[in-house]
Amino acid sequence: MRSETRRIAKALVDSSVETFATHYPREESAVRLAEAIAKNKPRTATVKTTWRHATEGLRLDVHLRPARGVRVFLAATSLALTMMLVACAWVLMSHEEPTPLRFLVPLVTALGVLGFPLLILALGSQREAEEARLRRAIRHALLDEEEFPRPLRDRE
Repeated sequence: MRSETRRIAKALVDSSVETFATHYPREESAVRLAEAIAKNKPRTATVKTTWRHATEGLRLDVHLRPARGVRVFLAATSLALTMMLVACAWVLMSHEEPTPLRFLVPLVTALGVLGFPLLILALGSQREAEEARLRRAIRHALLDEEEFPRPLRDRE
C-alpha cells in the first residue's frame, strides 16, 4: 500500500510523454486529435502535442504535465498544515487556563495530517483516470476503429 501511495503521489507531479501512431494524413489526424482532446481535456494536467515523421510513418508525441493549479494547491496545503502544526505547538505550550481551543487545534491538526495523504491519493487517482481517458480517446481518433473491439452490451 505504501509503495502504491508513493507511486500515485509521484505521478501527480511528474510529466509524461506518450507516442501514438496514425493511419491518416496529418491534416485529418490533426482534426481528429483536436476533437478527441476537446472532449477529454484533463483538469489536472496540461497537454502539449508535437507531430514528427518516423521511419514507420507519422507519429504524435503527447506531453502531459501537471496543471499549475495542482502545484499551487499542494504548496498551499503544505503551508496550511505547517501553520497548523505551529499553532498546535503554541497552544499546547501556552500556560493559560484550559479552553476549547487547547483541544480543538490539536484535533484539527491531527485530522489534517492524517487526511493529507488521502487527498493526495484522490488527486493522483483523478489525474491517472483523466490521462487514461485521454490516451484512449487519442488512440481511437488516430487509429482505425476496427482495431478496437466494441464494448459488450449489457443484457437486460
